[in-house]
Amino acid sequence: MDVMAILGLKVQGTKAPDLEQQNQNTNRLLLREPEWRVSLVNPQCMINNLGPTYNSMPPQRDDKHDDTLTPKDSQEQNAQLRHEVTKQAQIILDLTKKHKEAVGRFEQHTANITYELEEQEKKISDLEFQKGKFVLDPEELPKKIAELERQNGMLVHSLEEQTRIVSTLEKRDAKMKEVFDNISSTMFLELEYQEELINEMTPGEGEFFQLSHNTLVDLVELIEQWTADDKHSEMMFNLEDEPQFEQLYAELLSRFNEQSCQLKMQAMKLGRQKGMIDEQRSIIFELEAQKRKLAGDLEEQDGKVASLLEFLEGNGVEFTFLWN
Repeated sequence: MDVMAILGLKVQGTKAPDLEQQNQNTNRLLLREPEWRVSLVNPQCMINNLGPTYNSMPPQRDDKHDDTLTPKDSQEQNAQLRHEVTKQAQIILDLTKKHKEAVGRFEQHTANITYELEEQEKKISDLEFQKGKFVLDPEELPKKIAELERQNGMLVHSLEEQTRIVSTLEKRDAKMKEVFDNISSTMFLELEYQEELINEMTPGEGEFFQLSHNTLVDLVELIEQWTADDKHSEMMFNLEDEPQFEQLYAELLSRFNEQSCQLKMQAMKLGRQKGMIDEQRSIIFELEAQKRKLAGDLEEQDGKVASLLEFLEGNGVEFTFLWN
């Protein structure tokens, strides 16, 4: 739109309007500092009150002209006005964008609050359901407590039995380790004795003992490794290289694996039983709390009934009337 038309100025020939009057008109149209007010659409947002528009301002005309205003000055003023209008339009666009973002955040916040409220309602419903499960009939409460105590006693007895079995297995493993230590010491002494005999014999005579001597050397080294190395503490022996010991190795390994498996199973069973005992104890504590609460309620009701009877006994006529 032509700025000259906006300003309501007349350009006649080469003459221009009065410069002072035109400056007043221009200052009147320059954008003022934005005034912020509460939005009627969204009270949480502020919008820019731009004030009256150009259409609401009465045009002012002046027939005075000044020959000093040139077309170049008019173009500069037009460019300045266009720049100001562009800046104000950008401000309006930025405010509109911020308003949309604020509305979006508000809607997201509202949705989150709604979701949290729904989740809380679900949790409350679940808690009410769990509470209903623990509410027992007063007549069934002693039976339930007795049953739980019986189960607790059985679990404690089973736990003690399993602990005894585990202790026995640990002692057996320690004894087997001790036996192998003794065997190793005995074989080492035998090995030293054979070495002394072989050294005293002639080469021909020593060949007779050499095979058994070498076998004994290997066996002593293996046993020392089993009893000294931590990674072989579970007696995972390796005697495949000695055929005469394969049967012994298989038997020892089978027995140890069986004992190790039993020990692990017993440990797992003890862990489960301990968890069950803890759960049963928790239930017993809850039932005892309910029992105490019921006893308190019964005592309170007994007191109220006793007070009511005393009051009625003191007012015999009213009591007879109520009884009839």
